[in-house]
Amino acid sequence: GMSSSVHGAQSDSSTALASVMIGIAGMRNRPLKTILTSVTVVLLTFTILVFASFTSKEGVQKNYEGKGTGLDHLEIHRFSFLDIPGPIFESIDTLYNKDWQVFRRGGAFANPVTKGLQNSHVLFSEKNGQSVSIKAMIGLQQAEVSLNQDLAAIVPGFTDLPLEPFPPLLLPEAIVSNMALALGDEVIYAGHRFIFRGTVQTSLLQSYANLDGSKLTPPDFAAILDDGNVQQNDLADESSMESVDISNFIWVSPQDMAITTYDALKKLNRIDNFIALYPRHDDVDIETTSREIAAVFNGPIYAKDALGVNQYYFTTVIQGSGFSEVIVPL
Repeated sequence: GMSSSVHGAQSDSSTALASVMIGIAGMRNRPLKTILTSVTVVLLTFTILVFASFTSKEGVQKNYEGKGTGLDHLEIHRFSFLDIPGPIFESIDTLYNKDWQVFRRGGAFANPVTKGLQNSHVLFSEKNGQSVSIKAMIGLQQAEVSLNQDLAAIVPGFTDLPLEPFPPLLLPEAIVSNMALALGDEVIYAGHRFIFRGTVQTSLLQSYANLDGSKLTPPDFAAILDDGNVQQNDLADESSMESVDISNFIWVSPQDMAITTYDALKKLNRIDNFIALYPRHDDVDIETTSREIAAVFNGPIYAKDALGVNQYYFTTVIQGSGFSEVIVPL
């Protein structure tokens, strides 16, 4: 019985060996087929390993936008340029105030979601009864203007303007001429009194651009719709507006707006749509701060440092495991 078992095992081994030898002989006789089969096996294995190595990952991405000018700083706004909720600003200010000076900009302009597109308001002078319609009023903080010389050039003397008895108002020269205003005249806007304190340098305002190429003046949503590149449904709610391409935006003309202090717009349904951070010292880690804010903010973070301008944003990306993890198993 044992001899039969041994004989059976030897017979199986001989059969397996004979099969291998026949296969090798067949490969020698058909070299082209052998090469093509080998290449196919390698390619299929490689393809499976490559696709298996890709995974989706959520995180902050960084894009280089080019060389920038001016002070190192961060700029934060929503894709739609609509209101940034107060708690977000308060959180940023609380967390980063030690190393950064944190400022807000705001405006009174048409919000197509809550106010529709009727964004004309009237400036009225009681002194001579003259009036002019404007599309927007923007508010700046005097402390930020004192830091940012590009802003200071647009509104000369802004940092020294008195805040009493009524907030200061700066207007384009054309509006001043049409209303026949003199410095110190009272102007009424949306039921609130302002004092005309100077003119806006409209040519500088027109050329001024934020780090992403957007303007200091707010979007003109009525003009955007009229232009035809954005549909009414795109402006139906704030969620839809977040997906509108900023390159399709049309900005309120510098000739159709006014500038005052940020605090003065509080009673005018101010839209707080912009946050700017300026480092307090040279040791601030701009990239780390940008990544931390981008991880929790629904919108782009733009950072200007010594190397240029970078955009940081939170997204989901497809990421490979690495070249070595594909080649080694292969």
